[in-house]
Amino acid sequence: MTSADTPTLRQSLLAARSAIPDSRRQMLSVQIKQHILDWLQGSHQDCRLPDRTTIGSIAGFWPIREEPDMISLLHDLHTLGHDISLPVIEQRDAPLHFYRWSPDTPLRRGAFNIPEPQVDTPAILPSLILVPTLGYTRDGHRLGYGKGYYDRTLHALAQQGHNAVSVGIGWEEGLIDGSYLPAAHDMQLDAIVTPGGWIVPARNGAD
Repeated sequence: MTSADTPTLRQSLLAARSAIPDSRRQMLSVQIKQHILDWLQGSHQDCRLPDRTTIGSIAGFWPIREEPDMISLLHDLHTLGHDISLPVIEQRDAPLHFYRWSPDTPLRRGAFNIPEPQVDTPAILPSLILVPTLGYTRDGHRLGYGKGYYDRTLHALAQQGHNAVSVGIGWEEGLIDGSYLPAAHDMQLDAIVTPGGWIVPARNGAD
């Protein structure tokens, strides 16, 4: 699949996601949440998964456009003592910054009308970034909405020497079968979590 085919693929993935009934999306979001919690709490024993012992601060995302809803997960992780942050677009076509969030944090409407924290405290560097994922391959390549914010962000963090664990969050309908040629600037994810479980690229020891 070439880059010229990407808009068609993106529209197909959006249509497949929209076809999931709301009630089912809620149930499936809970399944994704449980996979993440089991991993972070050591209940999911699988040597292929990223090292959970390095995880402290966690960046989540506010769901839009029928994405999995991880807000309940962020509440639970906050209760468990993790520093939680949400992404903020401070400048168009630039890397994201992450600002601390708690259930009591007031939110404003930011770029693309996405709720985000007020920028009144220093940005923080998360050790785990949950990445909203429209489409994905089994080798960890992600297809988003085409704006490139997460690719720029992961690249910028790597350039700073900050190796955050990146975990894509998506539906099983987002799996891209067959050949797919990622763009040169695309950043591979460390893992993807769907309602069906974990997908870990072979570079991390997956089969």
